[in-house]
Amino acid sequence: PSCPTHPQGTNAVVDTLKRMMFNGSPFAENNIIIFDRTQYELQGSGYTINTSTAGVRCFATSSSGVGYSTQNYNVNGSTQKLSRIVTEMCDYLINISVLKNHGAGGVTLCLKNHYGTCDTPGNMHGGDCDPYIPALNALQPIRTKQKVNIIDALYGIRTGGPGGPPQFVANKLIMSTDIVATDYWGRRVLQDNGSPTIGQAHHIDTAATTYGL
Repeated sequence: PSCPTHPQGTNAVVDTLKRMMFNGSPFAENNIIIFDRTQYELQGSGYTINTSTAGVRCFATSSSGVGYSTQNYNVNGSTQKLSRIVTEMCDYLINISVLKNHGAGGVTLCLKNHYGTCDTPGNMHGGDCDPYIPALNALQPIRTKQKVNIIDALYGIRTGGPGGPPQFVANKLIMSTDIVATDYWGRRVLQDNGSPTIGQAHHIDTAATTYGL
């Protein structure tokens, strides 16, 4: 909650979607879901839970009646279930991460953001999270649905991430339909601001060279 994906940025994306026209009608706002893994994290980051049939919905995998898929997915030998929000409730994904370093994966940007969509991410931190992070993103429900990737780089954490308050002002939004390109530039901004863990963030290169993401 000290350095979240800011509601102001998320709401700007939502407002844009609501202005888009589909077959002559505005995009139905109740078809938009803002989600994270727990309601506690959403509320602690300034989001308001809404599970009703009116307005933009906002809830978590931990919310009542949601949970994880019955299907198991093989992520480089680690058995994972994915959030039903991803597998059953969404046709398209807009991935909005934060500019942070990470002691295990080097950085935690859009690719690693999906550690919040699987049930046991703690099992995938070996080897600097490589190739677990790209293998997770290569799963069909994620790879085929994910359309836009955004890094909320208004503020950044260069060291000690992902917890704690922001340590510098990057004042940027990084976005692309290419998740590897998005994370490449996020890593570059962290490097330019003195992050000491950049050398561990080789999962971004693996995502391109081995998994074709």
